[in-house]
Amino acid sequence: MKLSTSVLIGVIATVVGVSALELDLGYAGKSLTDIPMEKRVDALFNHMDAWEMRRGLLSKDEMALKKRGGSGESSVEDSIGDVVVNVKIGSEKKEVPMLVDTGSPSTLVKDEFYNSNKSSTASDPIALFMVGYLSGQGAKGPVVTDNFYFGDLTAKSFPIGVLTKNYYGVVMNDKIGGILAIMYPGLAENQWYNGQPQEVDLITNLKYQGAIDNRKWQMSIGKGGKLLIGDHDDSLAEGGLQEMTNSGMSQNHVGIKGKFNDGPQVIFFFDTGSHGIITTADNAKKIYNDLGAELKEVDSGNVIGLVDCKNPPTLKFSATEGDLEVEIPKEDITSREAGDGKCILPISGSEKVGTNGSLRHMHNAFIVGEAYLRHVTFATDFDSPMKVKIGKQKRN
Repeated sequence: MKLSTSVLIGVIATVVGVSALELDLGYAGKSLTDIPMEKRVDALFNHMDAWEMRRGLLSKDEMALKKRGGSGESSVEDSIGDVVVNVKIGSEKKEVPMLVDTGSPSTLVKDEFYNSNKSSTASDPIALFMVGYLSGQGAKGPVVTDNFYFGDLTAKSFPIGVLTKNYYGVVMNDKIGGILAIMYPGLAENQWYNGQPQEVDLITNLKYQGAIDNRKWQMSIGKGGKLLIGDHDDSLAEGGLQEMTNSGMSQNHVGIKGKFNDGPQVIFFFDTGSHGIITTADNAKKIYNDLGAELKEVDSGNVIGLVDCKNPPTLKFSATEGDLEVEIPKEDITSREAGDGKCILPISGSEKVGTNGSLRHMHNAFIVGEAYLRHVTFATDFDSPMKVKIGKQKRN
Protein backbone atom coordinates (compact mmCIF):
# COMPACT_ATOMS: atom_id res chain seq x y z
CA MET A 1 0.00 0.00 0.00
CA LYS A 2 3.02 2.28 0.01
CA LEU A 3 3.25 5.19 -2.40
CA SER A 4 6.89 4.32 -2.97
CA THR A 5 9.13 1.44 -2.03
CA SER A 6 12.07 3.70 -1.24
CA VAL A 7 11.79 7.28 -0.06
CA LEU A 8 8.15 7.13 1.01
CA ILE A 9 8.57 4.18 3.37
CA GLY A 10 5.92 4.47 6.07
CA VAL A 11 3.56 6.71 4.14
CA ILE A 12 0.58 4.43 3.56
CA ALA A 13 -2.84 5.26 2.18
CA THR A 14 -5.73 2.86 2.13
CA VAL A 15 -8.52 4.82 0.50
CA VAL A 16 -10.15 1.96 -1.33
CA GLY A 17 -11.80 1.68 -4.72
CA VAL A 18 -15.16 -0.01 -5.00
CA SER A 19 -14.96 -3.66 -6.04
CA ALA A 20 -17.91 -5.72 -7.29
CA LEU A 21 -18.55 -9.43 -7.05
CA GLU A 22 -20.08 -11.21 -9.99
CA LEU A 23 -19.61 -14.97 -10.09
CA ASP A 24 -20.23 -17.43 -12.90
CA LEU A 25 -19.52 -20.80 -11.38
CA GLY A 26 -20.88 -22.79 -14.26
CA TYR A 27 -23.66 -23.87 -11.89
CA ALA A 28 -26.35 -21.34 -12.77
CA GLY A 29 -29.39 -21.77 -10.56
CA LYS A 30 -27.50 -23.78 -7.95
CA SER A 31 -26.35 -22.68 -4.53
CA LEU A 32 -22.81 -23.16 -3.28
CA THR A 33 -24.02 -26.05 -1.14
CA ASP A 34 -24.80 -27.92 -4.40
CA ILE A 35 -21.18 -27.61 -5.55
CA PRO A 36 -18.66 -30.23 -4.33
CA MET A 37 -16.69 -28.71 -1.45
CA GLU A 38 -13.31 -29.36 -3.04
CA LYS A 39 -14.37 -27.39 -6.15
CA ARG A 40 -15.81 -24.30 -4.49
CA VAL A 41 -12.71 -22.15 -4.09
CA ASP A 42 -11.46 -22.92 -7.61
CA ALA A 43 -14.89 -22.11 -8.99
CA LEU A 44 -14.96 -18.81 -7.13
CA PHE A 45 -11.54 -17.84 -8.47
CA ASN A 46 -11.91 -18.97 -12.07
CA HIS A 47 -15.33 -17.71 -13.18
CA MET A 48 -16.43 -14.15 -12.49
CA ASP A 49 -18.85 -13.03 -15.20
CA ALA A 50 -22.54 -13.69 -14.85
CA TRP A 51 -23.59 -15.48 -11.70
CA GLU A 52 -24.30 -13.20 -8.74
CA MET A 53 -24.12 -14.28 -5.13
CA ARG A 54 -27.42 -13.30 -3.50
CA ARG A 55 -27.30 -14.95 -0.11
CA GLY A 56 -27.10 -12.67 2.91
CA LEU A 57 -24.39 -12.79 5.51
CA LEU A 58 -26.88 -13.88 8.14
CA SER A 59 -30.58 -14.49 7.91
CA LYS A 60 -32.65 -11.68 9.35
CA ASP A 61 -34.04 -14.13 11.92
CA GLU A 62 -30.53 -14.82 13.16
CA MET A 63 -29.82 -11.10 13.33
CA ALA A 64 -32.90 -10.18 15.36
CA LEU A 65 -32.11 -8.22 18.50
CA LYS A 66 -32.48 -10.86 21.18
CA LYS A 67 -30.90 -9.04 24.11
CA ARG A 68 -29.70 -5.67 25.22
CA GLY A 69 -26.19 -5.08 23.99
CA GLY A 70 -23.16 -3.70 25.73
CA SER A 71 -19.86 -2.35 24.50
CA GLY A 72 -16.33 -3.58 24.03
CA GLU A 73 -12.89 -2.07 23.89
CA SER A 74 -9.36 -3.04 23.03
CA SER A 75 -6.10 -1.25 23.67
CA VAL A 76 -4.41 0.16 20.58
CA GLU A 77 -0.70 -0.46 19.94
CA ASP A 78 1.19 1.75 17.50
CA SER A 79 4.79 1.16 18.59
CA ILE A 80 5.46 -0.99 15.51
CA GLY A 81 4.37 1.81 13.21
CA ASP A 82 0.77 0.79 12.63
CA VAL A 83 -2.52 1.12 14.52
CA VAL A 84 -3.01 -2.40 15.84
CA VAL A 85 -5.54 -4.18 18.08
CA ASN A 86 -5.68 -7.84 19.06
CA VAL A 87 -8.80 -9.81 18.17
CA LYS A 88 -9.66 -13.51 18.37
CA ILE A 89 -11.12 -15.59 15.55
CA GLY A 90 -12.82 -18.98 15.28
CA SER A 91 -13.54 -21.84 17.64
CA GLU A 92 -9.90 -21.90 18.73
CA LYS A 93 -10.11 -18.16 19.54
CA LYS A 94 -6.79 -17.65 17.81
CA GLU A 95 -5.40 -14.23 18.73
CA VAL A 96 -4.59 -12.11 15.70
CA PRO A 97 -3.03 -8.61 15.69
CA MET A 98 -5.02 -6.51 13.21
CA LEU A 99 -4.36 -3.15 11.57
CA VAL A 100 -7.36 -0.92 12.33
CA ASP A 101 -8.17 0.90 9.11
CA THR A 102 -10.86 3.58 8.88
CA GLY A 103 -10.07 3.80 5.16
CA SER A 104 -10.85 0.19 4.23
CA PRO A 105 -14.25 -1.50 3.81
CA SER A 106 -13.13 -5.13 4.05
CA THR A 107 -11.83 -7.15 7.00
CA LEU A 108 -9.02 -9.39 5.76
CA VAL A 109 -6.84 -11.97 7.55
CA LYS A 110 -3.62 -13.62 6.35
CA ASP A 111 -3.91 -17.39 6.12
CA GLU A 112 -0.67 -17.65 8.12
CA PHE A 113 -2.53 -16.24 11.14
CA TYR A 114 -5.92 -17.89 10.63
CA ASN A 115 -6.81 -21.28 9.12
CA SER A 116 -10.56 -21.71 8.67
CA ASN A 117 -10.11 -25.48 8.29
CA LYS A 118 -9.07 -25.66 11.96
CA SER A 119 -12.16 -23.79 13.20
CA SER A 120 -15.35 -25.76 13.82
CA THR A 121 -17.38 -22.53 13.60
CA ALA A 122 -16.04 -21.51 10.17
CA SER A 123 -18.16 -21.80 7.04
CA ASP A 124 -17.02 -23.18 3.73
CA PRO A 125 -15.95 -20.49 1.23
CA ILE A 126 -19.12 -18.60 0.31
CA ALA A 127 -17.88 -15.87 -2.02
CA LEU A 128 -14.85 -14.11 -3.47
CA PHE A 129 -13.60 -10.74 -2.29
CA MET A 130 -11.74 -8.23 -4.47
CA VAL A 131 -10.21 -5.00 -3.17
CA GLY A 132 -7.98 -2.32 -4.67
CA TYR A 133 -5.80 0.21 -2.87
CA LEU A 134 -4.45 3.68 -3.57
CA SER A 135 -0.94 2.39 -4.25
CA GLY A 136 -2.23 0.17 -7.05
CA GLN A 137 -1.99 -2.98 -4.97
CA GLY A 138 -4.97 -5.25 -4.76
CA ALA A 139 -6.05 -8.59 -3.39
CA LYS A 140 -8.62 -11.29 -3.95
CA GLY A 141 -9.48 -14.51 -2.23
CA PRO A 142 -12.21 -16.60 -0.64
CA VAL A 143 -14.65 -15.25 1.94
CA VAL A 144 -15.58 -17.41 4.91
CA THR A 145 -17.72 -16.61 7.93
CA ASP A 146 -16.61 -17.34 11.47
CA ASN A 147 -16.95 -16.06 15.00
CA PHE A 148 -14.97 -12.86 15.54
CA TYR A 149 -14.14 -11.68 19.06
CA PHE A 150 -13.37 -8.06 19.92
CA GLY A 151 -12.86 -7.52 23.65
CA ASP A 152 -16.01 -8.85 25.31
CA LEU A 153 -18.03 -8.67 22.07
CA THR A 154 -18.69 -11.56 19.69
CA ALA A 155 -19.79 -11.22 16.06
CA LYS A 156 -21.11 -14.60 14.98
CA SER A 157 -20.71 -15.70 11.36
CA PHE A 158 -18.74 -12.57 10.53
CA PRO A 159 -17.47 -12.40 6.91
CA ILE A 160 -13.68 -12.57 6.65
CA GLY A 161 -11.61 -12.31 3.49
CA VAL A 162 -8.69 -14.73 3.60
CA LEU A 163 -5.39 -13.37 2.26
CA THR A 164 -3.07 -15.93 0.69
CA LYS A 165 0.69 -15.35 0.51
CA ASN A 166 0.40 -13.79 -2.96
CA TYR A 167 -1.41 -10.84 -1.37
CA TYR A 168 0.40 -10.41 1.96
CA GLY A 169 1.80 -7.17 0.53
CA VAL A 170 -1.40 -5.27 1.33
CA VAL A 171 -0.38 -5.66 5.00
CA MET A 172 3.38 -5.37 4.72
CA ASN A 173 4.32 -5.72 8.38
CA ASP A 174 5.00 -9.40 9.10
CA LYS A 175 3.83 -8.96 12.69
CA ILE A 176 0.33 -7.93 11.61
CA GLY A 177 -2.20 -10.60 10.69
CA GLY A 178 -4.72 -8.58 8.73
CA ILE A 179 -6.95 -5.52 8.40
CA LEU A 180 -9.87 -4.72 10.70
CA ALA A 181 -11.95 -2.44 8.48
CA ILE A 182 -14.23 0.19 9.99
CA MET A 183 -14.95 2.45 7.03
CA TYR A 184 -18.46 3.93 6.91
CA PRO A 185 -20.86 1.51 5.18
CA GLY A 186 -22.09 2.98 1.91
CA LEU A 187 -20.86 3.54 -1.62
CA ALA A 188 -17.35 2.35 -0.73
CA GLU A 189 -18.71 -0.89 0.71
CA ASN A 190 -16.93 -3.92 -0.67
CA GLN A 191 -19.66 -5.49 -2.81
CA TRP A 192 -19.10 -9.07 -1.72
CA TYR A 193 -22.85 -9.63 -2.10
CA ASN A 194 -25.49 -8.33 -4.47
CA GLY A 195 -27.18 -5.31 -2.92
CA GLN A 196 -24.31 -4.28 -0.60
CA PRO A 197 -25.80 -5.57 2.68
CA GLN A 198 -24.87 -3.31 5.56
CA GLU A 199 -23.84 -6.13 7.88
CA VAL A 200 -20.53 -6.67 6.06
CA ASP A 201 -18.81 -4.31 8.53
CA LEU A 202 -18.06 -5.44 12.09
CA ILE A 203 -19.90 -2.65 13.91
CA THR A 204 -23.15 -3.11 11.99
CA ASN A 205 -22.86 -6.88 12.34
CA LEU A 206 -22.53 -6.53 16.12
CA LYS A 207 -25.59 -4.29 16.33
CA TYR A 208 -27.78 -6.56 14.21
CA GLN A 209 -26.90 -9.47 16.48
CA GLY A 210 -27.73 -7.51 19.63
CA ALA A 211 -24.17 -7.43 20.93
CA ILE A 212 -24.34 -3.61 20.98
CA ASP A 213 -27.34 -1.27 21.01
CA ASN A 214 -25.96 1.27 18.57
CA ARG A 215 -23.24 1.75 15.97
CA LYS A 216 -21.03 4.06 17.99
CA TRP A 217 -17.26 3.74 18.07
CA GLN A 218 -14.33 5.82 19.24
CA MET A 219 -10.63 5.76 18.40
CA SER A 220 -7.56 6.94 20.29
CA ILE A 221 -4.08 5.88 19.21
CA GLY A 222 -0.63 6.34 20.66
CA LYS A 223 0.22 5.87 24.32
CA GLY A 224 -2.87 4.79 26.24
CA GLY A 225 -4.88 4.49 23.03
CA LYS A 226 -7.95 2.32 22.63
CA LEU A 227 -10.69 1.39 20.17
CA LEU A 228 -14.11 1.49 21.81
CA ILE A 229 -17.13 -0.09 20.08
CA GLY A 230 -20.73 0.47 21.22
CA ASP A 231 -20.13 3.58 23.30
CA HIS A 232 -18.30 6.92 23.53
CA ASP A 233 -15.99 7.98 26.37
CA ASP A 234 -15.83 11.74 26.84
CA SER A 235 -13.09 11.38 29.45
CA LEU A 236 -10.53 10.36 26.81
CA ALA A 237 -10.42 13.96 25.54
CA GLU A 238 -8.88 16.94 27.30
CA GLY A 239 -11.84 19.16 28.18
CA GLY A 240 -14.26 16.67 26.63
CA LEU A 241 -15.32 15.93 23.07
CA GLN A 242 -16.56 18.65 20.68
CA GLU A 243 -19.30 17.81 18.17
CA MET A 244 -18.65 18.88 14.58
CA THR A 245 -19.99 18.23 11.10
CA ASN A 246 -18.58 15.06 9.56
CA SER A 247 -17.08 16.49 6.37
CA GLY A 248 -15.53 13.18 5.33
CA MET A 249 -18.74 11.50 4.20
CA SER A 250 -18.11 12.23 0.51
CA GLN A 251 -15.47 9.48 0.73
CA ASN A 252 -17.25 7.39 3.39
CA HIS A 253 -14.70 8.56 5.96
CA VAL A 254 -14.72 10.40 9.24
CA GLY A 255 -13.47 13.93 8.68
CA ILE A 256 -13.68 17.59 9.63
CA LYS A 257 -13.16 20.98 8.04
CA GLY A 258 -10.11 22.78 9.26
CA LYS A 259 -7.02 24.81 8.48
CA PHE A 260 -3.36 23.95 8.08
CA ASN A 261 -1.05 26.59 9.58
CA ASP A 262 -3.87 29.17 9.47
CA GLY A 263 -4.21 28.77 5.70
CA PRO A 264 -7.44 28.37 3.71
CA GLN A 265 -10.17 25.99 4.85
CA VAL A 266 -9.55 22.37 3.88
CA ILE A 267 -11.07 18.95 4.61
CA PHE A 268 -9.24 16.44 6.79
CA PHE A 269 -10.19 12.82 5.98
CA PHE A 270 -9.18 10.58 8.91
CA ASP A 271 -7.40 7.37 7.88
CA THR A 272 -5.79 5.19 10.55
CA GLY A 273 -4.29 3.02 7.81
CA SER A 274 -2.02 5.88 6.75
CA HIS A 275 1.16 6.77 8.62
CA GLY A 276 1.58 10.31 7.36
CA ILE A 277 -0.55 13.07 5.88
CA ILE A 278 -1.32 12.97 2.16
CA THR A 279 -2.71 15.62 -0.16
CA THR A 280 -2.56 16.38 -3.87
CA ALA A 281 0.87 17.00 -5.40
CA ASP A 282 -0.02 20.60 -6.29
CA ASN A 283 -1.28 21.27 -2.77
CA ALA A 284 1.85 19.73 -1.25
CA LYS A 285 4.13 21.86 -3.44
CA LYS A 286 2.42 25.02 -2.20
CA ILE A 287 2.78 23.88 1.41
CA TYR A 288 6.48 23.10 0.95
CA ASN A 289 7.00 26.54 -0.56
CA ASP A 290 5.21 28.24 2.35
CA LEU A 291 7.28 26.23 4.86
CA GLY A 292 10.58 26.78 3.07
CA ALA A 293 10.93 23.02 2.56
CA GLU A 294 13.01 21.49 -0.23
CA LEU A 295 10.82 19.82 -2.85
CA LYS A 296 11.83 16.34 -3.97
CA GLU A 297 9.97 14.42 -6.67
CA VAL A 298 9.92 10.67 -6.21
CA ASP A 299 7.87 8.38 -8.45
CA SER A 300 4.74 8.75 -10.60
CA GLY A 301 4.26 12.41 -9.77
CA ASN A 302 4.55 11.93 -6.01
CA VAL A 303 6.45 14.58 -4.03
CA ILE A 304 7.94 14.92 -0.56
CA GLY A 305 9.35 17.86 1.39
CA LEU A 306 12.74 17.95 3.11
CA VAL A 307 13.50 20.24 6.05
CA ASP A 308 16.39 20.93 8.41
CA CYS A 309 16.18 18.32 11.18
CA LYS A 310 17.58 20.79 13.72
CA ASN A 311 15.17 23.59 12.82
CA PRO A 312 11.88 22.08 11.58
CA PRO A 313 8.88 24.28 10.70
CA THR A 314 5.65 24.48 12.66
CA LEU A 315 2.87 22.13 11.54
CA LYS A 316 -0.44 23.14 13.09
CA PHE A 317 -3.94 21.83 12.38
CA SER A 318 -7.05 23.63 13.62
CA ALA A 319 -10.76 22.88 13.23
CA THR A 320 -13.00 25.58 11.77
CA GLU A 321 -15.80 24.42 14.08
CA GLY A 322 -15.05 24.71 17.78
CA ASP A 323 -11.63 25.59 19.15
CA LEU A 324 -9.63 22.40 18.55
CA GLU A 325 -6.00 23.06 17.60
CA VAL A 326 -3.23 20.46 17.31
CA GLU A 327 0.44 21.19 16.72
CA ILE A 328 2.55 18.27 15.53
CA PRO A 329 5.48 17.82 17.97
CA LYS A 330 8.95 18.54 16.61
CA GLU A 331 10.04 14.97 17.33
CA ASP A 332 7.30 13.68 15.02
CA ILE A 333 8.32 16.07 12.24
CA THR A 334 11.94 14.93 12.43
CA SER A 335 11.31 11.21 12.94
CA ARG A 336 12.31 10.21 9.39
CA GLU A 337 15.79 11.26 8.37
CA ALA A 338 16.74 11.56 4.71
CA GLY A 339 20.47 12.13 5.25
CA ASP A 340 22.69 15.23 5.14
CA GLY A 341 20.84 16.70 8.11
CA LYS A 342 17.50 16.66 6.28
CA CYS A 343 14.25 15.13 7.54
CA ILE A 344 11.16 14.14 5.55
CA LEU A 345 8.03 16.08 6.43
CA PRO A 346 5.07 13.88 7.43
CA ILE A 347 3.13 15.52 4.56
CA SER A 348 3.46 14.02 1.08
CA GLY A 349 1.86 14.88 -2.25
CA SER A 350 0.33 12.29 -4.54
CA GLU A 351 -1.22 12.32 -7.99
CA LYS A 352 -3.22 9.27 -7.03
CA VAL A 353 -5.27 9.94 -3.91
CA GLY A 354 -8.81 8.93 -3.08
CA THR A 355 -11.22 6.39 -4.44
CA ASN A 356 -10.41 6.05 -8.14
CA GLY A 357 -8.25 9.15 -7.80
CA SER A 358 -11.21 11.38 -7.02
CA LEU A 359 -9.34 13.49 -4.48
CA ARG A 360 -7.22 14.81 -7.33
CA HIS A 361 -10.20 17.06 -8.01
CA MET A 362 -10.45 18.16 -4.36
CA HIS A 363 -7.59 20.61 -4.02
CA ASN A 364 -8.58 21.24 -0.43
CA ALA A 365 -8.37 17.61 0.73
CA PHE A 366 -5.93 16.05 3.20
CA ILE A 367 -5.84 12.37 4.13
CA VAL A 368 -4.60 12.55 7.71
CA GLY A 369 -3.07 9.47 9.28
CA GLU A 370 -1.19 8.65 12.44
CA ALA A 371 1.01 11.77 12.38
CA TYR A 372 -2.11 13.80 13.28
CA LEU A 373 -4.51 11.21 14.70
CA ARG A 374 -2.26 10.07 17.55
CA HIS A 375 -2.83 13.49 19.12
CA VAL A 376 -6.66 13.40 19.09
CA THR A 377 -9.51 11.09 19.99
CA PHE A 378 -12.50 10.95 17.65
CA ALA A 379 -15.91 9.38 18.11
CA THR A 380 -18.65 8.70 15.61
CA ASP A 381 -21.90 6.83 15.10
CA PHE A 382 -22.82 5.02 11.87
CA ASP A 383 -26.48 5.75 12.74
CA SER A 384 -25.77 9.52 12.78
CA PRO A 385 -23.17 9.75 10.02
CA MET A 386 -23.20 13.51 9.54
CA LYS A 387 -21.73 14.26 12.97
CA VAL A 388 -18.37 13.49 14.56
CA LYS A 389 -17.02 14.21 18.03
CA ILE A 390 -13.36 15.04 18.46
CA GLY A 391 -10.97 16.38 21.07
CA LYS A 392 -7.32 16.43 22.04
CA GLN A 393 -6.28 13.06 23.37
CA LYS A 394 -5.77 13.08 27.12
CA ARG A 395 -2.38 11.71 28.13
CA ASN A 396 -1.90 9.75 31.34
